[in-house]
Amino acid sequence: MRFAWLRQQMTDSTPPSESLLSKGLLVAYNLVFWVPLVLGFAGFISHQAGFIGFFVIILFRAATNLYRNNVLPWDKAELFPLRIP
Repeated sequence: MRFAWLRQQMTDSTPPSESLLSKGLLVAYNLVFWVPLVLGFAGFISHQAGFIGFFVIILFRAATNLYRNNVLPWDKAELFPLRIP
């Protein structure tokens, strides 16, 4: 909500450009989210291990989202690679 409001208030609302490394890290960060679920449901790891892995990933994502939304200014938050698009 905060970033949407900031974009509306700015005259130039185009986000800053990202580097290729940043885009790759963003894709990897969002793909890793699904790894414990897929491995657990496919039977490669136990359901308990999948749940624990998923829980750890959820905690890490919550911490990075809190940091991005509450600490970083808009221009740096748009370039922060550990975000959910």
